[in-house]
Amino acid sequence: MRRMDIQPEHLKRRTTYREFTAQWLGDESGEITGRALTRVAEQEAAVAARMSPNDELWEWEFGDKALAMRWGLAIVRDGVVIESWLEWMS
Repeated sequence: MRRMDIQPEHLKRRTTYREFTAQWLGDESGEITGRALTRVAEQEAAVAARMSPNDELWEWEFGDKALAMRWGLAIVRDGVVIESWLEWMS
C-alpha cells in the first residue's frame, strides 16, 4: 500500500474494504470470487487490524478522471484522517 496524504475534501463515502474492492474486482453481481477473494480477505484483515473500534473507513478520490485519477482508502478517527493509502490509479 502506498501511503497518501489525503485532505478531508477528497473523502467520498464511508465504505468497507470488501465493498470498495468489489467495484474493481467483482463480477456483474459485485461478488469477488476465486483467488481474488483470498487476497481481498487478507487485506481486509490487515486493514481491520489497524483500526480502532470507533474508526471509519472512507473511500477517497483525487485527480483528473480523464488522465490521472487516484482512488484509495482512509481511516478516519473522530472526523480526522489518521491514515490513507492508494489502492487504484489510472
